[in-house]
Amino acid sequence: MLNYLRGVALIARRDLLESISTKVFWISALLGPILIVVVMVVVGFLTAQTAVSKGKYAVIDKSEGLGVEIRNEILKSDLHRFVQLVAFRSSFEEEFLIDVKQQAGLNAAENPQSVDDFVDSLMPYLLFPASERRSLPGSTLPARFATWWNENQDLVVELVPDVSSERYVEWNPGGAFTEEQLNTLVENETLLGYIVIPSDLVQTTENAKFVTKNFLKSDVAGWYEGFATQVVRRYRVEQANIPEADAQWVVQRVSFTTNRTVTQDQSSAEGGEQGSEIDTESVSVDEVVTRFAPAVYQYVLWFMVFFGSVMLMTGTVEEKSTKLVEVLLSNADASQLMDGKLLGIASTMLTVIGVWLVLIGTPVLLGALALPAFLPIEVDIIGAVFKPEYVFNFIVFLVLGFMFFGYLFSAVGSVCTSIRDAQTLSAPVSVVLIVPVMLIVPLAMDPSGPLAIALKFFPPYTPFVMMNTAADLPSLPIYLLIIAWMVAWTWASRWAASRIYKKGMLIESKPQGFKGLVRLVRT
Repeated sequence: MLNYLRGVALIARRDLLESISTKVFWISALLGPILIVVVMVVVGFLTAQTAVSKGKYAVIDKSEGLGVEIRNEILKSDLHRFVQLVAFRSSFEEEFLIDVKQQAGLNAAENPQSVDDFVDSLMPYLLFPASERRSLPGSTLPARFATWWNENQDLVVELVPDVSSERYVEWNPGGAFTEEQLNTLVENETLLGYIVIPSDLVQTTENAKFVTKNFLKSDVAGWYEGFATQVVRRYRVEQANIPEADAQWVVQRVSFTTNRTVTQDQSSAEGGEQGSEIDTESVSVDEVVTRFAPAVYQYVLWFMVFFGSVMLMTGTVEEKSTKLVEVLLSNADASQLMDGKLLGIASTMLTVIGVWLVLIGTPVLLGALALPAFLPIEVDIIGAVFKPEYVFNFIVFLVLGFMFFGYLFSAVGSVCTSIRDAQTLSAPVSVVLIVPVMLIVPLAMDPSGPLAIALKFFPPYTPFVMMNTAADLPSLPIYLLIIAWMVAWTWASRWAASRIYKKGMLIESKPQGFKGLVRLVRT
């Protein structure tokens, strides 16, 4: 037995050194996290660019001035965003903004109403149409700010990138044009589209519409609808003769905090007997992180099992096709070779994961430690993610999962002389391995549901499901039963793979599908 283990260790050491001694391995390992971050940034940037349109839109207003009121509602929203920024920030390159903050008494933290009051004082100087504005320039603070606002739109966009004027600009406000004229401008993409406000919008939205060339770029319609809703709601409240305070109360959003039940032990005051009382407590951020952390563990487990198994299969095929396996088998038993190669690839994957943990984990760890300084709540990210039961569960099922699938892929590689043949023969197993990724979210949302319970006893999925549902593990006897069940299937996988491996490494022709592999196991 000792000699057998020495042989396995030598083969594993050879495979590990062969992998990690190349520049390509270390370049790939070091660049992997960087490429992941770059891809995430690029995808996020492209998503942001494509998800939100930028350009001009037009408005045909068939009502009596609703279009102007909506335009003023948009302006007021932009002013509120900007003034709120001024109220919160303590330093600006523009000394004028510091003066505005001090003179207007802006303090959003202590007096949120100060922002609303100052915005209300600005509106008369910036109203649409221009004929209704108060005259500029003026010596009052709102008049001076209005002048500054008109002359510094570039700085406004720089400080508050999500102001409406950065994304959508109304073309020719107040102009008179027909739908036929605007259709031409939309068709040649001068406009993103145009909005038609019907004459009776307060009563019905039946004839309200947004016309565009590309209906996938209709986010401007959703943006405009929000402001139109606010204006129309005010008219409807007025017509219904409902006080403003009552109207705000009617449309106020209902909000529920999430709590969970807890059982607390209590002593009886008379007899001193122990009892229990069911109470409730709010769900903390730590608990939410703890609940979904196993999904991340499962993805890492799946990554190591899937790519490690594929590496094991391709390495076996390459050694067989180059006849190197004949040299190896002359000095070692086939089972030793199979176990050694599996251990070697496992060590290689652990090396890659270790490098990634250092490169990605270090900044994440520092960020998690610094997070409480920026959030008003206490969050123990490290404790929530690296719970001992999660780490133990990960190690146990990583070993069992890697061995179970690694032996299967080794068996496939041993009977093939080309990568193409191996990929074709291993396709059913690869399909089976894709399913756990598809089930990450459903299992995380219902870790004790019937699907999770059933898949815990289905060997190909047991490692992944047990990791994903680690936040709600079964009782200890059931847990040990599942481990024993998976150990038995892993042993069966190794037994079947070793029988195929011994014969497959020496045959030249590929067996005919699954039946051919079964025939090798039986003979």
